[in-house]
Amino acid sequence: MENGKATEISSLPLIYTLPDLLYGTLTAPGAMTFTAAGSEQVNDRSTTKYVGTGTLARLSSNPLLAVALAGASGDIAGSIWVDTRDSFLVAGDLSVSLAAPRTGTTKLRMDVTKVNQIAPITVPK
Repeated sequence: MENGKATEISSLPLIYTLPDLLYGTLTAPGAMTFTAAGSEQVNDRSTTKYVGTGTLARLSSNPLLAVALAGASGDIAGSIWVDTRDSFLVAGDLSVSLAAPRTGTTKLRMDVTKVNQIAPITVPK
């Protein structure tokens, strides 16, 4: 809202762009190395599974992550599933083993569901 009037937004909030951000960042040249690991049905979609490894330092190709990960080091590994027909991220199952600034493990599981099944969004009046 701006001055009490509803306005359309030109870009979606981060939560709606997270699958695209994650996919683009992880698959950017040099970020992670992925190997195709077969075909699987995931979230009712035909997908190609990829298994990958990399380091947190290599994710700095994305400026947002470069700021968030400043001073962090560690390894990242896991699988992503990409829609066979339309090439979008359907699921990700990743594990980050942190070495600095503290040691620990972080796991991320993301599933994209209900693709193209949302009702039209209209601006309130």
